[in-house]
Parts: sequence; C-alpha cells; structure tokens
Amino acid sequence: MIVSVHQAVKLLKDQKLVAIPTETVYGLAGLADSNLAVGQIYKVKNRPSDNPLICHFDGLQMLQKYIPAIPDFVQILLQKLTPGPISFLLKIPANSALSPATGGRSTVVIRIPNHPIALEIIRQVGKPLAAPSANTSGKFSPTSAQMVQDDIGLKIAGIVDGGQSQIGLESTIVDCTDQNQIRILRQGAVGLAEIDQILANLTPKIKILDYSKNQTKQIVPGTKYKHYAPKTPLSEVQNTSQIDLSTPIAILGSTQKLSELKTWLESQPNSSKIELIDLGQNLSQISHNLYQKLFELDQKNVTKAYLISEDYGQNSLAKALQDKLERILEK
Repeated sequence: MIVSVHQAVKLLKDQKLVAIPTETVYGLAGLADSNLAVGQIYKVKNRPSDNPLICHFDGLQMLQKYIPAIPDFVQILLQKLTPGPISFLLKIPANSALSPATGGRSTVVIRIPNHPIALEIIRQVGKPLAAPSANTSGKFSPTSAQMVQDDIGLKIAGIVDGGQSQIGLESTIVDCTDQNQIRILRQGAVGLAEIDQILANLTPKIKILDYSKNQTKQIVPGTKYKHYAPKTPLSEVQNTSQIDLSTPIAILGSTQKLSELKTWLESQPNSSKIELIDLGQNLSQISHNLYQKLFELDQKNVTKAYLISEDYGQNSLAKALQDKLERILEK
C-alpha cells in the first residue's frame, strides 16, 4: 500500500515497518531503537539475526546524540561525503539505544541518505531508522516502489513512493573502528579514490584498504550471505557462440553491445524466442537500471539469460557494479 510521508511517520512511530526511498535502493525502515520493529525487519526479510542493519540518520546532529565519540577522520568524511551513498561501521557505547540493530555486536553501521523524502521522514520521526534493503534476503534490492510491492508489499504497513532510486546500487560500507586504517567492506558509488583524496593531507596518514572481497570475521550488510540473485539463471558470455538458442532466452547488455548483436540476431531462425534487455548507454545508467532490469527479466517467460561481458572501467561505481554482477552471475 502506498502511503504519504505523514502516514509513514505515524506508522513508524507506532513501531510498524515502512519501505522508504533512498538514493541507493529502497529501505525497509523501522525504529532502530525498537526491539519490536527491528525484530519485524528480520522476520519480513527472512534475514539471519546475526546480520546487522544499517541505521539511517537525518544529519550529524542526530548521529552525535547516539555516537558522541566519533573519530576526527570519520567526522571529516561525514562532512565531505554525506548525505550520500556511504555507510560507516563505528563503535557504539555500552547499552546503546541502537543495540537492536547491531546483530549483537558492539559496533553499528550508520548512514545519512541523500534523499529528501528519507531525510524528512527521519526528521519527523525524530529517531534513527534501521533500514536494510526492502527485499526478501537473497533477492536483488528494489529500486522502485513497484519492486517492493511485488516482493514484500503484503508483509509491511506501507510504501512511500519516491520514484526510481538515483544510483541503484547499495551504499559503500567502510569500517572505521581502527584509528589507523579504514577498511572498505562493501563496494559502492563512493570508494577508495574519493576517501583517499579527502584524507590525503591528514597527519598521521590513515591507511585505506579494500577488504570487499576478503572473507573477514566482521559481518556487514550484503557481504556474508548471497544477495542480488534473480530467479532466472543468468550467466556472462564473451561472444554469441556461448549462447544456447534451443530454449527461450533473454540477452542483457549495454545499448552498444546489443546494437552489435543486430546482424547476428537477424540471422537466427529462433530470434523470436530471444528477449533483449537494454541496461543503458553508460556506467551510470547501467548501475541505475540493473536491479530494475533484473526485476523485468523475472517477469519474462524465458528459461535462461545471458549478460554480454563488458569492461566497465576502474572507478568506484564500476567496481561496485562489477561486485554486484559477480554475486548475481552463475558460476
């Protein structure tokens, strides 16, 4: 059920769950300090209780009420990169009000989203909201209200429709619990290059390490358990010789890659069984569209899907996109 901001605030204050839009993906929001609300989030998502939830704040002032001892270098990053698509793993005081969302740990993952609706809802609620992606665990994250509705719409109190998410991939998660180093635990649109540029002149120097592919003991959202998989089997191919045309299939690729397939498609006797799914013209569009297109893929009557391989580059968004694809693709 689609609800207004006013209705969402009332429901959240009543410890109900509401899906809210952010610039990354839609979040399944509940009061971060409520055992009841957080318990419902785990139940609706069918998410293991040891997997912590990201707590969303409306700004630094609210954040400092809950975590007063924020390291100086983290405050610099917060000032430069938030609101934005980055989350911080921080230590919390004993008996913190945020404990329900920590998965039983002495740390919490926090974020200030860059979306006017999300920020307004948090401001009106007056408390941080635990808000992991608004999907059943194991599925790809929703980037539209319709995607939320089709997955968990009947299990929650409401959905605030904020249009399609601008970025379309989950936030970066950085571990800032060590005063001497930052560990990137999950790739997102903000990455090592951006963080290093901001902290380049800091003394003493803070090491920035990419741990996103490491099997660490630290559990963070979206890294321990399999995520993002569509129901339709999807594999990556380098060329058309790897595509099996004996059954109805879908082919996903950038606008350019699909255009290059035109002559080949016209020569195939079974071309009517082939669904083409255009991911977009550039990296930004492909990242923005990815989960929506996977959602559309699962609505099509095909038995197999193929992604045309492509070099997306080496910037932070490209690394995040490639990380998601590695989790999606069949090995």
